[in-house]
Amino acid sequence: MLLSQSELMEVLLALWETGDNIFGVHATDAAKSLSAAFQPAIASNIPWAAILGNHDQQSTLSREGVMKHIVGLKNTLSQVNPAEVHIIDGFGNYNLEIGGVKGSRFENKSALNLYFLDSGDYSTVPAIPGYGWIKPSQQLWFQRTSAKLRVITPLF
Repeated sequence: MLLSQSELMEVLLALWETGDNIFGVHATDAAKSLSAAFQPAIASNIPWAAILGNHDQQSTLSREGVMKHIVGLKNTLSQVNPAEVHIIDGFGNYNLEIGGVKGSRFENKSALNLYFLDSGDYSTVPAIPGYGWIKPSQQLWFQRTSAKLRVITPLF
């Protein structure tokens, strides 16, 4: 998805939800809590985007369910995962391309990319306590996407 710079500013103004969108252990209805959390962005009628936090799955929806609910809300630019990737860890890995200034050589081309990556919830490796991390499948997707966009829109 290619956004104009003015659309980018609107997205950035609405881009306050960057994980832990609900306080999972106290949310008895995750879908209802998510809808309420994003209501200001929805009511403003401007595009917005979100990514998961490490606690978002601790309620009545799985991580995938949380992201699917977010993607179904009005005006969101969020995605569950890239359509072209069939195997990738997590949910909510995507990028938003920002187009260049009208009349410039970057008009209708990707001038800036916002990457969203799901860092997971908790470590699944017993020797490493604490939170999760970006996985190799996500890193590979990021590298391939970045390389593809550099070919499409060279910097100089």
